[in-house]
Amino acid sequence: MLKKVTFGSHVQRIPDYAFAGLDKIKFQWELPQSLEYIGDYAFAYCSSIYGALHIPEGVHKIGDNAFIHCHLTKSIELPATLKIIGAKAFSQCVNVSAVTVKALIPPEMGIDAFLGLKGNVQFNVPCISVDRYRQQDGWKSFRNVKTMAPCTIKISAKTNPVECGTIIGSGDYKYGDSVTLVAVCYSGFGFRKWSDGCTDNPRRVYVADTASYTAEMQPADVLHEVEYVHDTVWSEGAELVYEYYEINDVAEPIYTQEQVTYNGNRHRVEFEVDKRDLVEVALYNDAGACVKTGKPRNGHMNMRRLPTGYYVVRVTTVTEERVLRFFHDKNK
Repeated sequence: MLKKVTFGSHVQRIPDYAFAGLDKIKFQWELPQSLEYIGDYAFAYCSSIYGALHIPEGVHKIGDNAFIHCHLTKSIELPATLKIIGAKAFSQCVNVSAVTVKALIPPEMGIDAFLGLKGNVQFNVPCISVDRYRQQDGWKSFRNVKTMAPCTIKISAKTNPVECGTIIGSGDYKYGDSVTLVAVCYSGFGFRKWSDGCTDNPRRVYVADTASYTAEMQPADVLHEVEYVHDTVWSEGAELVYEYYEINDVAEPIYTQEQVTYNGNRHRVEFEVDKRDLVEVALYNDAGACVKTGKPRNGHMNMRRLPTGYYVVRVTTVTEERVLRFFHDKNK
């Protein structure tokens, strides 16, 4: 007669009827963290499952009648990964006083999944999902759908590549919080942009759901791209290579930069362009973010309030574009 079961650390599936009716068996509880699926009638009528029943993260389906008549179970905790709860999965677990469901999206529920539970059983769900559960078929029939306390939502962040920096600000927050994320670069690297396209660093995010952010990093002396500059700047070894083409796509590069210069003594970019031909002047930081635009009529763009660092200025006229990369020292 089977008296004891110990689950291996690599078990992914518990098949149908695996332990059905073995009410004398002693389980070395808990279920393995590798578990993904619990089959039909897998633990049906197992009265030895007493106290708290914890289904580990990774389980996506609990089959029909999987825990039916486990009448000594006092509480049930279901993972965030759960997608399907089968018909009568927890039917007649009559001593359960609380059910905690971590899934943000209410799992699909089979008929009579919790049949026989007392009317005052509390269903604890994530704070951002209370309304979803109260409106979802099956779940909306329960009177005591409430939020878990304390209510926390995870905001995670990382750098790419991971060895280039770190992130300040990731962690657990309350719904509606305003969070500042800062990408901190290690020596020799610079911030490029966030994976969702945002170029602000630091950046503000508002907590409404679990979220993950990635800060894209790059070597500090390489300018990979500058928005709207038509790939005119790239790195070739230690040298920065510049090419400028007329806007009408005439295939002749313009190599001279004589009309665009940086005056470090006056902290400004100067350009000798006929103001009647000028379309726009745009200034980018070394991460590719546009920090200043306009059509100055006095022949220069003031940079006294901008932080020290590398910049790219793009001067667009009616016939061509000129691009200059330079280092601005605010404190000089």
